[in-house]
Amino acid sequence: MLTLKDWIKKCEGYNSHPYLDTSAKLTIGWGRNLDATGISLDEAETMLDNDIAATIRDLDQFTWFTSQHSNAK
Repeated sequence: MLTLKDWIKKCEGYNSHPYLDTSAKLTIGWGRNLDATGISLDEAETMLDNDIAATIRDLDQFTWFTSQHSNAK
């Protein structure tokens, strides 16, 4: 028996980029209707943390970045 979460995932599918759903609503992820729901402050904070971490990983390949004082990162 599928859980509600598994059922939603099966029906919606995952998309990492915004798209228009069958009702022309801007949607992302497992069917999150951005037009109606948007994102919470907690979700925005998580996204910002993830973006900063990804940027730091990208910059870690450069000596000029890795030689910076840790407070500068």
